[in-house]
Amino acid sequence: MAVFFDKRVVNYYEMTMNKSKPFKTIGIITNPFAGKGENSNKKSFNDLVTKLASYHLLIASGSMGGEFLPQLSQNQKVIGEQRYFDRRDTIAAAQEMTLNNADLLIGIGGDGTLADIAYGVYQIGKNIPVLGIGLGSTNVGSLIRYRVADLDNLDLENLKEKNLNCVLAFHQERLIGLGFNDCVFSTTIVGTLNGEITDLDAALRLKGHKKPVQSQPVGTPQTEVLKNGKAVIKGSEQKIGQIIAGPLDNRYLGKAVSGLLCWGPFTNHGAALTISPIPLVQVNINEEMMKQVDPLHISQILFNEDDCLQVRGMKPGAVLCLDGNPHLVLNEDDKIKIIFKKNAIKTLR
Repeated sequence: MAVFFDKRVVNYYEMTMNKSKPFKTIGIITNPFAGKGENSNKKSFNDLVTKLASYHLLIASGSMGGEFLPQLSQNQKVIGEQRYFDRRDTIAAAQEMTLNNADLLIGIGGDGTLADIAYGVYQIGKNIPVLGIGLGSTNVGSLIRYRVADLDNLDLENLKEKNLNCVLAFHQERLIGLGFNDCVFSTTIVGTLNGEITDLDAALRLKGHKKPVQSQPVGTPQTEVLKNGKAVIKGSEQKIGQIIAGPLDNRYLGKAVSGLLCWGPFTNHGAALTISPIPLVQVNINEEMMKQVDPLHISQILFNEDDCLQVRGMKPGAVLCLDGNPHLVLNEDDKIKIIFKKNAIKTLR
């Protein structure tokens, strides 16, 4: 007996069978300290694991994910060892997952968490995409694609790879981190305490403590910013409250009110450095403070991949922060080099 098949059914069947997942092995790293804390982050982690149940998953150890799993399935593997309970564990997990052939890393946390994951990938030199699920205090960086409330909309098959630019920060010529949103010289970071967003002491946060404080100026008369070896900003000539560097994008196109930044899209300058007489990266501000700083005079420097910026002579105790993460407490003898890097990391959009 002859059997006939509708060609449309056959074609649909073949398309379905031949359609492969865009990623085979996915690494997941959770920051247990980001946002509202471990209980909230545990739920977000489990929701994501359930969503990706059909993929082979590499899970970071300890409170970065491993201990949240009730049991391991056949397509799940816990990677590495949680040793320091700080950003070093995040970086190490990202590196180990990359070396274990993950072709996508997903971070659950804030901008700093995702920047650390990207830093780990960048150090290995294998350019796999990094995707962020935001639950931090600000979540304004370009690596964050979803918020935890949007996890139901996660659809990896319909996302496309996109290259991201960043700034690289070096301490005494050693690369210490990447900034996709900003690199800030400050005394505070924006964080969450008792469910409220506030300014936290950056040096203490580096040690794992949270203390709300008012941000203070970081410059001295000895502070200098050099571009390609030439001093362009001197603390002896202007007050330096905060120094901020970061990559530019088309958000500034046509926005002349942003100063030099509006020229970025028309030139080969991909990044800018801003010097403000008061700390700009802070949230504990009120109407009275605004009156005291109005008008505000800032200096801006555009730079590109061919340029090298150096910052030196900072007030002792100032902290170098990348994407909201404190990295290093500075002394007046420390020299920080900042360069712009195009297409540093891939993400998904």
